[in-house]
Amino acid sequence: MVHINRSMMKFELAKRWVTECLNHHPLYQTDLVHPLPSRLMEIHENSVRLVLTAEWTHQPPYATLSHCWGDISSKLISGGNLSKTFQDAIKTVQHFDISYLWIDSICIIQDSVEDWTIESSKMAPVYRGAVLNISAAGARNGTEGLFLTPSTFVTKFQITTSRRGFSKTWTISNPPESISDTPLAKRAWALQERLLSPRSIHFTRTGLAWECKTGTANAISPELAERKFAATNWQELVNIYTKAQLTHASDKLVAISGIARVPQDRDMGGYLAGLWRKGMETQVPWRCTGFQSPGVYRAPSWSWAAVKGEVRDMRWNRRGLGYFAVVDHLRSGVMRKGVDGFGEVVDGVLTLVCGGLLLGRFCTVEEGSAGMERRLRVMSTERKVLRECYGYDYALSSHIDDEVDVALLPLFSYKTDISGRVGVDIGEGEDGSFCTCIRGLILRGTNAEAGEFKRVGSFWIVSLKSHQDIFLDALDRYGAETARKVCREVMQEVMHPTERFVVTVR
Repeated sequence: MVHINRSMMKFELAKRWVTECLNHHPLYQTDLVHPLPSRLMEIHENSVRLVLTAEWTHQPPYATLSHCWGDISSKLISGGNLSKTFQDAIKTVQHFDISYLWIDSICIIQDSVEDWTIESSKMAPVYRGAVLNISAAGARNGTEGLFLTPSTFVTKFQITTSRRGFSKTWTISNPPESISDTPLAKRAWALQERLLSPRSIHFTRTGLAWECKTGTANAISPELAERKFAATNWQELVNIYTKAQLTHASDKLVAISGIARVPQDRDMGGYLAGLWRKGMETQVPWRCTGFQSPGVYRAPSWSWAAVKGEVRDMRWNRRGLGYFAVVDHLRSGVMRKGVDGFGEVVDGVLTLVCGGLLLGRFCTVEEGSAGMERRLRVMSTERKVLRECYGYDYALSSHIDDEVDVALLPLFSYKTDISGRVGVDIGEGEDGSFCTCIRGLILRGTNAEAGEFKRVGSFWIVSLKSHQDIFLDALDRYGAETARKVCREVMQEVMHPTERFVVTVR
């Protein structure tokens, strides 16, 4: 077993992984060339210097470093006073005979907003173009370095047991640390660094781990195994990303922009502040857990990037069995802070066309032994309670006072079974095993102009048909009347003989 400690490191296994990947993995037998980073650290035997690459005509191999900054000031990286993690990274690239290294906090001018804006938009080619990513996965900050010794370590050994003439040998060793459970995985920037890098060596507290597009391995199980990553699509990536932490709230869109700009497997339309233009109506009813205000403007209210907290249940264009849209996506757009279409934004608008809205109000009621419980009620235009909507975004809506009017905008419906699996065609049996889910937005007027709203949450109705009829009947009876009172613009179209109302969400 390869054992990592603070004084020595055996790289033979790691070299084998790198060589195998470079020479034999088909995903990397390609002539793709990515632009060089603007600056690189040039590594010599006894010195390190920062070099500019703008006039280079050659493309030398370089490595990147993923690391936790921790509470260590960026000033400690200057004047030759490199952190232990940086020193260990330099030793590592020297062992692999790589002469250049890219470290974000050194190769980007930290005190220059202009340089940070330009260079942070290049994260995708920087990490995709590296021959190797060195991941300081186990270190909580720059003082701990790469070569960590676990607090409790079991040396790999074997024991043999015998019973009734049969013997069996057992191998006892320290279990490898999951990459997803390391301190580095809690850093939001690290997600795109991990996904963009063609190959990574992770330095954890229990040993080395290898990861490339073809497979994974570790010191205990050194043979390549199929790579299994929790996220297979954009909405799952957003869920993982929003669980991690950002030092600067304004980095919310920037720190995932590298993944967003990589060509997707399918046409998702233009990118708008963390969402995709195609199938927009299916993405905006995301919900948030553990909501906190980020304190600064990051995105329009319809984008998950506007909030701080784990975001889940964001479907992308899931137009499966029984899908039916009740709104049309008229137009949408964002105002960028700079030239980067995947970076920070300062404003955004989403315009939908609907056949009606319903009035809603939150209320707090006493629910027996459960104590006080908050509920969302569907109201008539006369403010008569029609029914209670039990499924809504509690975290986001918690800051809305009771008895304050909100608008409920149904977006689409789809078929699901009772367990919540989407698009399962299991039929409508006598046991009532399937139902239709209605998804929508909870909106609050901005008071700027009629028909303009902020998204304050989402709602869903997952119930048997008889229960859902109350909501749909209310929409038929009061939807158009409610919309006339709050919307300024009305559309009359040949294909829609009834009135259609324009709803603008900022």
